[in-house]
Amino acid sequence: MLTPVCHHLAVVRNGGLIQIYLDGATTPLYTGALTGMLNTNLFRIGHWGGGTTAGQDWLGLVDEVRLWSVPRTIQQIQDFKDCILSGNSSGLVANWTFDQRPSVTPNGNNAGSVAIDMSGNGNNGIYSTVANGFALSGTTSNFVCNPCQPRYVLDISDQISLFPVLLTSICEGDYVHFCVSENFTLPVIVPSGTTVVWQSSDAGGPWVTDADMAGYALSTNATCFPVKKGVITNPDCGNIGPGFIDRKYRAKILKKMGAETCTYTTSEHNLRICCKPTGGTITIVPNIPAPWCEGDNISMTVFLNPSDPWLPFGPNVTVDWCLIEGSNVTVLPYQNLLSFGGLQIIVGTQDICLQAKIYNCGCPPITVELCIPVDPNPVCGLIDVVAVPPKPISPTPPAGFPYKYEICPGDYSELEMVSPFTNCDPVWQYHFGPPVPSPTSPGWVDLGGSNTIQNTNTLPQNDPTDPAYWPPTATCIYYRIECRPESYPNSGCDPCHSNMVEICLMPPPPSGTISGAQQFCQGGSTTLTITPFLPGNWTYCWYWNGVLEFTSTSPTFNATKPGNYWVEIKDGCQATKVGPYLVEECAIIPIIKCPTDNPCACDGLPITLDGCDSYDTCTGTTLTYTWSWNGGTLVSVNGCMLEHIPDPNGTTYTLTVSNSLNPACTDTSKPFFIKPCN
Repeated sequence: MLTPVCHHLAVVRNGGLIQIYLDGATTPLYTGALTGMLNTNLFRIGHWGGGTTAGQDWLGLVDEVRLWSVPRTIQQIQDFKDCILSGNSSGLVANWTFDQRPSVTPNGNNAGSVAIDMSGNGNNGIYSTVANGFALSGTTSNFVCNPCQPRYVLDISDQISLFPVLLTSICEGDYVHFCVSENFTLPVIVPSGTTVVWQSSDAGGPWVTDADMAGYALSTNATCFPVKKGVITNPDCGNIGPGFIDRKYRAKILKKMGAETCTYTTSEHNLRICCKPTGGTITIVPNIPAPWCEGDNISMTVFLNPSDPWLPFGPNVTVDWCLIEGSNVTVLPYQNLLSFGGLQIIVGTQDICLQAKIYNCGCPPITVELCIPVDPNPVCGLIDVVAVPPKPISPTPPAGFPYKYEICPGDYSELEMVSPFTNCDPVWQYHFGPPVPSPTSPGWVDLGGSNTIQNTNTLPQNDPTDPAYWPPTATCIYYRIECRPESYPNSGCDPCHSNMVEICLMPPPPSGTISGAQQFCQGGSTTLTITPFLPGNWTYCWYWNGVLEFTSTSPTFNATKPGNYWVEIKDGCQATKVGPYLVEECAIIPIIKCPTDNPCACDGLPITLDGCDSYDTCTGTTLTYTWSWNGGTLVSVNGCMLEHIPDPNGTTYTLTVSNSLNPACTDTSKPFFIKPCN
């Protein structure tokens, strides 16, 4: 009794001797004499037509039947039992292979179908379920297409070894190893003249010459060879679909054996060829510009936009999402989603990456990332002046804000960072005032960055002529540091600002006018005063004709000399000039002379004395004249002339001249003696 596997039976009649060989064995299974000859045109296979009782059908399956007109030798039986004949074999009468698909269905009801004779002799048969046809139990065909294990077995693995763990799926373009063995024993070594054709069938389609192997040099007439990376392709990877194709591989080995060609078909190897994910992009809505800022609270919808059209539809595709912040990885609960909303992120100090890892079958995963840089929040410190000359204005810093200082025009100062600035690029800035600027006021000007000490350079005098210095109306300058985030100006963080330091030019001392009498009598003085008087810590320097005469904290000065006076009012920083103020010293010069028409006095006759040449050294005054003689009573005279009869013994005259000042300046001439002539 035969085991329920495929076997090869050969019945050889040689004259009157019948021999039956099983599976190509050299010793016949049966040897006997021929007892009779069958002469008929009806040839049945699978059913005995001599009766109708049960058991008359062949209890088995038939794959191929060959009829020869000549006896075959045991060597011929062994050589050709596992292959398909070329059709021109000498002595071959009929060759039914039963593999004319799709017209024949293995194990199916093929009634009426033609069993084609492959010998070329036209001895075609008919599948039938009637008693005179090919039948199994009267209903289904007992003829199948290639049900038996072929002689040659195809292995596809990722190793160069005879029987490794076989591959059932690969990623498109993966390295594999094809190898054909004989009955799972040794690799097939093809003799010279043998042709090997590699075939494939995609998704149950027809067998065709495999395009990848046809263009691959190592597969030419080879049975064991490596398939390098990138050779095996899947044309569906650029289309919408499942993301893989199920492909069967087999080899047809065409072996020349004498005048015949024997075609061996290897076993079929099923291999799923998966599409390799190639990439994609991640987008978010709203699309918040990067870099983000530490502490931001962001809610977003995330989209994965794959590059592969098959990816959204692939049944073997897996998408894993995670959120990466520095070394912290958080798996997100959105597996296999191409989009999801409501992702809430409170931004820390690390850059943020949204990562989608895409898997398909056995392909290595591909990672798609959207990484968003994060700027840490800038932290501002404090600035202040380094030391004098600026002097604080009450309240003394750091109690006051902004920190306020006064400085002399023309001096300079230095500012420094007194506490650190972190997570930013510190940039010194200045702004003119008044008024006091706010952090958002326009007009802040960059000075430079990084240096911890900033020199203010020379602070100008008021109303500088050089426009590169201060505007004419500016009296104060304000300094600060703008701490700009690391990705400024594209950062999601706003700059922070330090405190402001205010340095104002000390105002010049007050001006005014010099008041006081501008004329004083010879030998006297006049008190000069600065008006209006404004109290303050001033120093008054009084100058006479350019010579410093007196320094005092008092605004008054007692002038004793005629000339130009002016004052410099100083505050230790600046000086305000007041003046000049002209002061005159009034000297009266009385002069007596006789009139030219009366040069000599005659006894008993009147004379006329002239004092009109008298003068005052001050300007703008008027003079009055008073005459006296012989020490007598003073006589006021309107005008500068005196008519008088001298005493015969002579008379002594004097002239006193006064000016119009209050009190008046007065001077008396030398005595003038006149004695009349007889």
